[in-house]
Amino acid sequence: MCRGNYPKALTNYERGLVDYNTSTLAAQNPHHRTQCLAGIARMSIRCGDSRKGVGIAMDNESSRLLRKDCAEILESMKQFSEAAQLYEKSEYFDKAASAYIKLKNWHKVGQLLPQISSAKINIQYAKAKESEGKYEEAAKAYETAKDYDNIIRINLEHLNNPGKYISFCL
Repeated sequence: MCRGNYPKALTNYERGLVDYNTSTLAAQNPHHRTQCLAGIARMSIRCGDSRKGVGIAMDNESSRLLRKDCAEILESMKQFSEAAQLYEKSEYFDKAASAYIKLKNWHKVGQLLPQISSAKINIQYAKAKESEGKYEEAAKAYETAKDYDNIIRINLEHLNNPGKYISFCL
């Protein structure tokens, strides 16, 4: 039953890990240690020790689901940088890009673009690149998003490439 008593839950998970290390629980439940560490990661973040929680979640032995869960908790706490890193490591690239957009980290969004499926994210990236005057990058992102009106507009207004837009009109 979830009651929101995160400090007590954290204490119980930590105690479970200590008990595991000093008993025969390993033979009885091989997943006990993993479950305790996952609980410690989630509860540490909820209790304000995000460094500890993120450290556990980023470990190579941690599950993809744990990373996603921790990222969602961090995102709800407006800790977008850590959330983005966990989303990226767990290969939830659209969610990672969304968190990086909130940080206005367009470089990281650009690195993730080949793995992004969301048209909305591509359009946000394109608008950012257009505002920076990087029209070629903006046009590519609009093209990926299939935003033909903006592809045509960019090619006509900024890239002086009227031939390019004809293929989109046909």
